[in-house]
Amino acid sequence: MNYTNYKAEDFLADESFLAWHYRTDARAVRFWAEWQAQNPEKQPDVQEAVRLLELLAGDPSAQMADPHKEAARQRLLANAQ
Repeated sequence: MNYTNYKAEDFLADESFLAWHYRTDARAVRFWAEWQAQNPEKQPDVQEAVRLLELLAGDPSAQMADPHKEAARQRLLANAQ
């Protein structure tokens, strides 16, 4: 799969990415660690996806860290429908 065109919302819809984030699959953890090292230009999109996951999970520190998260959460929820 070619992940280089992925945006944050795309990563959130990818099972392998979610398995990496939640550390539920060792193969996914290895893959995404290597992929991120090979694609540092995608780090902003990966970081945004992680922030959105934390926001959706209700992590209070994620909500306080960025005042734009509510708008991002609303965009994500709108795109999911």
